[in-house]
Amino acid sequence: MATGEDTVQSGPSSEVYVNPWLIAVVVSLAAINGVAQQLMHSGMNSSDAQRHALARFYSGVQAQSTTLAYIDTYFVISVAAGIMFLLSFTLRGNNPRATPKVSAH
Repeated sequence: MATGEDTVQSGPSSEVYVNPWLIAVVVSLAAINGVAQQLMHSGMNSSDAQRHALARFYSGVQAQSTTLAYIDTYFVISVAAGIMFLLSFTLRGNNPRATPKVSAH
């Protein structure tokens, strides 16, 4: 289903669906090619420049995914800590002056 954000007006009554993932891929390829062009300009050959540009892009994606994984982990830990805090109110009270019951044979 196309929403207002995903469509491009090409005429008075026609709408064309634009996939946001396709836009992300095109932008990513353009960024990789731009870095490769800069590397070729600095003296690398074409195949090495493409390989290094892709490696740099992959490194950035890995850094972003690691950051998102840490954020997700801290979220899960904070939810678990909140649940434990709320469950602590259901515990029975402790009377420190009560005499201990020792079971002996």
